[in-house]
Amino acid sequence: MVADDLTEDKVRAYRLVDNKTSEYALWDVDLLMKELGAIEFDFGNLGNWTFDIPTLEDIEVPTLEDLEIPAISNLTKELNYHEKFGVVVDCKDETEQRAVFELVDSAGYSARIVSI
Repeated sequence: MVADDLTEDKVRAYRLVDNKTSEYALWDVDLLMKELGAIEFDFGNLGNWTFDIPTLEDIEVPTLEDLEIPAISNLTKELNYHEKFGVVVDCKDETEQRAVFELVDSAGYSARIVSI
């Protein structure tokens, strides 16, 4: 897919999301090593490479409110993080799931039914 109709702000937002999602990815180390091994480097010419690395002062970072992306804008307004602790109970079927839920709920605990 090619997204060639994004505004500069949406390009920045995409970069942020793209980089964040990589935190949830895992490397296939064997495949990575194979790919790296297939790259031919001329280490004698590395001195000719130049990199234009901006300073932090050169980078303009919009706030999430500046980006006109509803999902992100709404998230910052609604996000109120509180640490939670939970217990996962594996049930053999929906009947047992309902019974466990009712037991926990009747004991005054905050509970919900989920299917994974």
